[in-house]
Amino acid sequence: MKNSLIQNNTGLNIVGLDQMEQMLTLAKIMSTSSVSIPKHLKNEGDCLAIIMQSAQWGMNPFSVAQKTFLLNGVLGYESQLVSAIINNNAPIQSRLEYEYYGTWENVIGKTKEKVSPKGHKYRVSNSTPEDEQGVGVIVRATLLNETKPRELKLSLLQVTTRNSTLWAEDPKQQLAYLAAKKWSRLYCPDVILGVYTKDEVEQIVETKSYLTASIEDAISQLGLQIEKLNDYAYITGDTFQHSKTIKELGFTYEDEKWTILIDSSTSIQTTNQNKNVDDEIIYEVTEEVKTSSSNQNFNTQQKPKKQSSAVKLFNFLKNEMKLNDENITSFVNDVLGVTKEDTEDIDEILSDLTKLKNMVDEFKEVHGISSTNECIEGNLFSNK
Repeated sequence: MKNSLIQNNTGLNIVGLDQMEQMLTLAKIMSTSSVSIPKHLKNEGDCLAIIMQSAQWGMNPFSVAQKTFLLNGVLGYESQLVSAIINNNAPIQSRLEYEYYGTWENVIGKTKEKVSPKGHKYRVSNSTPEDEQGVGVIVRATLLNETKPRELKLSLLQVTTRNSTLWAEDPKQQLAYLAAKKWSRLYCPDVILGVYTKDEVEQIVETKSYLTASIEDAISQLGLQIEKLNDYAYITGDTFQHSKTIKELGFTYEDEKWTILIDSSTSIQTTNQNKNVDDEIIYEVTEEVKTSSSNQNFNTQQKPKKQSSAVKLFNFLKNEMKLNDENITSFVNDVLGVTKEDTEDIDEILSDLTKLKNMVDEFKEVHGISSTNECIEGNLFSNK
């Protein structure tokens, strides 16, 4: 679908200057709205992103905003909106069609009551795998310039994560939403590129580390303190000798600080105040998160090659502290305890050169080092 706010240029969506000015003006108005915009979009930058996305989809940005939610810093979109996006933008001849199969009577209405940790009552599905056997939906649509419809079959048993109470109240509708999203991911992924529904956001969240009581205790035992600001916690104090331990606890070193997300059910923000129970269910699932590390790839074309942290440390020890290759290897491995892969640890070490100089001076004194030989950079770190 074409629209006047987005100009198509060699397959890329490019916004003209006039259109951008209009969007910026609308973003300012949108961010100051009191009731028509959810709390997590109360800033111009996020509102602008929603406006640009809405323009690309040919939708009202205020309507789109109402169908978004924020879960631990990740923006998600409700399944209802995603289905509308597909019907409105996918290269299909007509709207998506759904065909339900199986004995849904064995599933619908079979629920039981549970109580959340905060005392709220809610219902979950009480159907058994035998009840759900052979129950599902087929979603199909015919792409432009084709005659045979593309289809996707999804059974209820394939859905192992059902963190919303809607799976108990209306499983047919929820399965249809999920099937539509999977159909689009398979046959026209560009239509919902970068759009995540609640189940996908939860998977993203589960790969992050969060502050817990046990982590706070561990930091306290190191003689350090934790300061909390918004959704993040920061370590204060002398962390110089504790980098490895802090990293193992799930902290990352950013902007010269060790930081971690705060694990709290209050970090879940949705556009619907009646979703508290769903949020608590999600929190129960994401309470025990896993730690994972990801490598960021930087585009270095037309830019000078950036000196690695390990090389910076080597040059400092060689040129400033006058250590030879054997002494550098001994100091790095035995005193600092790092390898060249420990970029964050090395960056923290280099952030306090006064302390590093004192450590080198003490190392020299203990080992009786007074002269230097030519260093060989390749021998800086030994493999552990």
